Amino acid sequence: MKKFSFLLVTLLSLMSCSEERDLSGFGTLQIVINASYGGVPLFLGNSYDYFGNGSVKFTKAEFFLSQLTAIGESSAVVFKDVDYVSILAHNLTLQDALDGLTLNYLVPGGFYKGISFNIGVTPAQNKTKPVDYSPSSPLGEGTHYWAGWNSYIFSKTEGVLDNGNLFSFSYHSGFDAALRNVSGVKDFYIENSETATIYMDIDFKKIFEINGTGMDIPGNPQIHNSSDIMNAFVDRYKEAITIR
Repeated sequence: MKKFSFLLVTLLSLMSCSEERDLSGFGTLQIVINASYGGVPLFLGNSYDYFGNGSVKFTKAEFFLSQLTAIGESSAVVFKDVDYVSILAHNLTLQDALDGLTLNYLVPGGFYKGISFNIGVTPAQNKTKPVDYSPSSPLGEGTHYWAGWNSYIFSKTEGVLDNGNLFSFSYHSGFDAALRNVSGVKDFYIENSETATIYMDIDFKKIFEINGTGMDIPGNPQIHNSSDIMNAFVDRYKEAITIR
């Protein structure tokens, strides 16, 4: 009996030790972005059925992320003020798309219940211009800004529809009204010098879907101005994103 009690105490002690976590310092939060079109991996040059009305290829799928935040039980930590994501600069092949685009960020140690971020830049950031930043900053890149708007370009979605004729499309969002916040519940620990992983799925078919059919690309090949069409587009952009 004494031997059994000793073994039980030892086992419980080992289990307790294995559950101890070093939440001091900083660890890495790895966000893996998996882009798809209707569940099919999204990569450069591939064709996708466009709601039974031809096929579509994507040439750009880019967006700003801002105020990336880890949500704790009683507080929140902004771990990155702004970043820029170019999915198709990474997803050149099917394997690239299957692997996903990985972003790595240093985050203070702790237990977190989820993350939050914006698609686009904050109003304060949008009052600035690329000349205010170094070329290495995402906000310092001139091609991410449109002087005619006095706004950064929050997202760029470009490609070609082939329905017997070829229609190029260029859907850009911008202006403060186009900013959308995305949040997701996902428990994770950030441990000192360790890596935690969260997945961000984005389905580009959902961005184009309106009442079971696709956007009228031939009738609206561009979104370059603040409008109801732009606002509806960024609303669908937000809904196309899932955190897991």
